Amino acid sequence: MKDNFLSHFQDSDQESEEDEVNEDDDDEEDVDEEEEEEEEDSKEEEEDGEKEEEEELTKEQKMSVEVGRPQPRPDPEADRKRLEREEAQLRTMMIPKKHRGLYRSMMRNRKRRVHESKQLERKRKIIDEAAKEEKKKKKNKAK
Repeated sequence: MKDNFLSHFQDSDQESEEDEVNEDDDDEEDVDEEEEEEEEDSKEEEEDGEKEEEEELTKEQKMSVEVGRPQPRPDPEADRKRLEREEAQLRTMMIPKKHRGLYRSMMRNRKRRVHESKQLERKRKIIDEAAKEEKKKKKNKAK
């Protein structure tokens, strides 16, 4: 009886191990099947999405050639001025903070002096042109 009783447990242990192995195989098969289904679904969705995108592109953009426009050439004078401004700004940034105010006031005065001299040159040019015109008028009257 003991032997029979023990054999029953041993048999049940073997059966339960076989069931567990079978269940694991079933689980793996289920997972594999689910993955395959998901892959198929995603492939179908991608194909549908690609088809839709292609249809939209063909509707929106039909193959045509547009007239080209010439690109404007960069102005060398403007580039030079821009470069000078950048260099001046970098110079200003390199000056210690305690001397920066002095530097700014020096540059402001310098700019003011240059502006005044250019303004005087313009005035002189206008006066000289007016004087030449008067001489021409006097010459023409004398003849």
